[in-house]
Amino acid sequence: MAPPPAGFDCSGYVMYVYAQHGISLAHSVTLQDQVGTTIPESEAQPGDVVVFNDDSHDGFYMGNGMIMDAPKPGGSVSIRPIWSSNYHIVRFGI
Repeated sequence: MAPPPAGFDCSGYVMYVYAQHGISLAHSVTLQDQVGTTIPESEAQPGDVVVFNDDSHDGFYMGNGMIMDAPKPGGSVSIRPIWSSNYHIVRFGI
């Protein structure tokens, strides 16, 4: 396995993690959103993807209103509360 890159943006992080599991995604929030299947939040599981409705950001759903994401360039991947109600959850591979 190749070493991880030195840094990520949000869609690059999602793309990298899914690639480790054999799922190829584009390096774009909009394109990732288009190929995912939107699911109700009540069915969301950790590993599904939170996509902000304006396609400005995405990250991994962690449950209990939390997201694991790569924030802006130079920031660290972290788990934090989802700060907006304008998002939906997508799942890949279904």
